Amino acid sequence: MVNKFIFSCFCLITMLFFSSNYFVFAQDLGSVFLKLSEAKVKDIDSLIAEVSFFEFPTSPTTVKMVFDIKNSLGQSVYAGENTLSVVGEKIFPKRFISANLPAGKYNLELSIFYDNGLQKIIGQDFEIVESFIKNNQALPAAAALSLALGGDSFAWNLMIITGVALLILAIFFIIKFVLGRVKTNAQ
Repeated sequence: MVNKFIFSCFCLITMLFFSSNYFVFAQDLGSVFLKLSEAKVKDIDSLIAEVSFFEFPTSPTTVKMVFDIKNSLGQSVYAGENTLSVVGEKIFPKRFISANLPAGKYNLELSIFYDNGLQKIIGQDFEIVESFIKNNQALPAAAALSLALGGDSFAWNLMIITGVALLILAIFFIIKFVLGRVKTNAQ
């Protein structure tokens, strides 16, 4: 019991003094800490939300966590959930690999539902300072900028068509230049 108390105090002091990215709430079941890896990240893949559970009962407590990322307008841009069983202490790292988010300011809202029906909501702001949107590959910089600035599928299609047309034109001129040299050398 004393070791648990010392460990919990150590974790609380560490989070208070060495990180500005935390929120704490306590209740009868125990304490929950939400800590983000950084307040400013290069892209969403770099963000890790660490949910720490302390002083939970020795009997298993089912915890459902719902992660909701909202943009600066308050619109939900990502939602995901995880369920786990907590006994005593547990640390759960959450990564947001499948989220495609452009640069901007966001709020990560964590809703926690317990098996006895209690619910708590905590949140943390973060910012993506440099980003690319991905679909199994990085988009060209112009396309990423277009989408980040609210571009639609028409703008994206126009950029693709223009790029393909320029590529075909470049290939045509290269072939014409090479064939022109071959004809000149043959004569």
